[in-house]
Amino acid sequence: RAFKANFGPALKLWLIFLIPGAALTVDILLLLSLPSGAVWILAIVCLLAAFELLVFGYAFPLAGIFENDIRSTLKNAVLLSIVKLPVSILIAVINAFPLFVFLYDPTAFYASLYVWVGIYFSAAAFLISRLLRSVLQPFLPDNGSKEGES
Repeated sequence: RAFKANFGPALKLWLIFLIPGAALTVDILLLLSLPSGAVWILAIVCLLAAFELLVFGYAFPLAGIFENDIRSTLKNAVLLSIVKLPVSILIAVINAFPLFVFLYDPTAFYASLYVWVGIYFSAAAFLISRLLRSVLQPFLPDNGSKEGES
């Protein structure tokens, strides 16, 4: 039931992130092919892409845990990514690490693909879930645990 209930909002979130993400990717690729005069524009576009990645790290967990509309979920993701900036940056780095490795050395990425599939993605999900738990703990309902218990 949870899959069915979250499929529609998650699909909308994916489209909301996909369209600007694709536009930012195309912008970055085009700006990299221009002469060095476009460095400031490239820096602004890269900051926008980094901001999208920060918000991305919170949007889907918030949509899965809390029952809000898309606008509220995105607003909360933006606020959390700003308020908890150090954790947000760490989550973004964990999420984007495979992309950085692929861009730096695609051959090494493909040669170690079994490591990415077998170990990295599960380890990254575990680490991110731990980080998100520390951020979202004040907002989660108490599950009947007594004070002093962990």
